Amino acid sequence: MRDFFCFDLGETLINFNKPNKKWHSSLIGEVLPDMFMTLNKISQGFKDICTVEEFSTIGYKIISTNRKLSMIKRLSLILDNYNIPIKMDLINLLLADFYHNLISTATLYPESIKILKKLQNKGYVLGLWSNTPWESPGFMFEKIMKHFEIRRYFSVVLFSGDYGIRKPDPLTFDLVLKKAQVDKSRMIYIGNAEVDIKTGSNFGIPTIWVNRDQKKLSENVPTPEFIIKDLEGIFDLLPIS
Repeated sequence: MRDFFCFDLGETLINFNKPNKKWHSSLIGEVLPDMFMTLNKISQGFKDICTVEEFSTIGYKIISTNRKLSMIKRLSLILDNYNIPIKMDLINLLLADFYHNLISTATLYPESIKILKKLQNKGYVLGLWSNTPWESPGFMFEKIMKHFEIRRYFSVVLFSGDYGIRKPDPLTFDLVLKKAQVDKSRMIYIGNAEVDIKTGSNFGIPTIWVNRDQKKLSENVPTPEFIIKDLEGIFDLLPIS
């Protein structure tokens, strides 16, 4: 029986209200200007070196093009570009700007806690793997999970920003299994995106696709084993062999 339920986070359990294009517009139009203000407070006269528009443009280019680097290393490149000493305390302040932007628009799907609590009460083991935007560190998203009081339901939570790999690489799920110490035959993955379905197929486990907006799958995406319109639909599927 499949009794290890591994979830995606964004747009599955928590709605960050940032479709793909909005992630990028939010970065250049909100997050980076906030980081500019932080740097100006720390380094007096920073605004005399460049304008907020110039900083946002250069920062966006550095963050969006260095895809194999963690967000911490990308922020280090931004600081280095302006000859600002790279200190972890300063990077944490910049990450805080990003966190505040994330939490300001995030909402918990109304059924999330109900579903997690019921699954846990029925003896299911819960895990989570989530890709993070621009390989941001996982602690930011774990903090958001704690804010919405859902972290307590998971035995393991892993984020791409902490491991340097992303879905659809099947190694992501292998790491989850090793961390949870459960067998592959017990795992099923629940997510909202096509990449979730691809990863499940690549790894050889079934997936539950949460299709809230009744989207059609792209031609190159395998058909998921199960499709539900929201998380409540999980209970219509139990038990899953």
